[in-house]
Amino acid sequence: MKCFLMCAGKGERLGQLTEKTPKCIIDLGNGNTMLKFWLKMIERAHIKDVLVNLHHLPNEIIGYIGKQGLNSIRVAYTHEEKLLGSAGTLYANRDYVKGEWAFIVAYSDTWLRDFDLRRMINYHKKHGETMTVGLYREKYSNVAAGIAEVKDGRMVSFSEKKADAKGQLAWAGVFVAHPVVLNYLDETTTDIALHLLPRLTSRVRAFIINEDVYDIGTPERLERARLVVGGLGLKALEKEEV
Repeated sequence: MKCFLMCAGKGERLGQLTEKTPKCIIDLGNGNTMLKFWLKMIERAHIKDVLVNLHHLPNEIIGYIGKQGLNSIRVAYTHEEKLLGSAGTLYANRDYVKGEWAFIVAYSDTWLRDFDLRRMINYHKKHGETMTVGLYREKYSNVAAGIAEVKDGRMVSFSEKKADAKGQLAWAGVFVAHPVVLNYLDETTTDIALHLLPRLTSRVRAFIINEDVYDIGTPERLERARLVVGGLGLKALEKEEV
C-alpha cells in the first residue's frame, strides 16, 4: 500500500507565518507539527511508500522529512512548478499506485485527534468498497468544509462548501481507495472535494471519526489546534490496539 501525502499548499491565509515556513511544519507546541503527525501515523500503519507533493518552500519540507529518521518508509517527491490541485496531483501521478490493491490520500495540514490510520485501513478491508472516506462532525459552524450525507454506512451525497448541503458530516482530508477511482479524473480535474468525491458517492463507505479534527488553514484555526495539540502531543501513537 502506498500513500499520497499532500504538502504543496502555500498557506496564504496564514500570512507571514508561511513566508519562510511551510504550513505543514509550523510548530504546534512540544515539537509537534502536522507533517510529523502524518509521517508517524503512516509509519505505524506499516506503509512503506509515500509520495509527497511539493510547491511552496520544497527544500524546507524535504529537509524536515530527512531529519525524522524514517528508516521504514521510502519517501518520493513530486515538485509542482504550478499547483495542480489535490485531484490534479493524483491524476499526474496515477502510475505511482498502479497495481496496488489500495492507496491512501492524506492532507498534511490536518490533525485528527486520537486517530489511528490502521483502523481505517482495516475498516476498508472489511467492507470492500471502492473508497473509504474519513468523515467527522464539524463543531464550528463557521468553518467551510465539504459536507457529506451518510445512509447505512455509505456516503450518498457530497457537496463542497455549499450552504444548502444536505449532510452534517465533513471530510477529514483522508481516504483509502482502490486505484480505479483515478479513472474518474482527467486533465481538467483539480480538486478532490469538488471533482472526485461527488462522482463516487455510490461507491464510498463512510468511516466516522468521533474525535475532533483540526486544520490550520487560518490563524484562528492554527491557534485552536495549538491549544489542543501542544498539550496532548501525539497521543494516538501511544496506543497499540487496532
